[in-house]
Amino acid sequence: MSEIKISYDMRPCIVSGKKALFHRWVEEAYPIEASVRLGGCPGGQIRNTFGLVEFEDGSLDLTSVRDMRFIK
Repeated sequence: MSEIKISYDMRPCIVSGKKALFHRWVEEAYPIEASVRLGGCPGGQIRNTFGLVEFEDGSLDLTSVRDMRFIK
């Protein structure tokens, strides 16, 4: 009988000059109302993707993908 092993290795990265471990991607979405101004935003949903990272002191944070750099 063979065994299946699933592994979620964390990737080392640099976030705003600090060493961190990348855990996973997180998507956050929220609705926005339509603008009352003529030609304004029709409303809908805003969605952003963040990285869940763990710093050397054990703290966790959601960070913008623009602030992350993978090092391996």
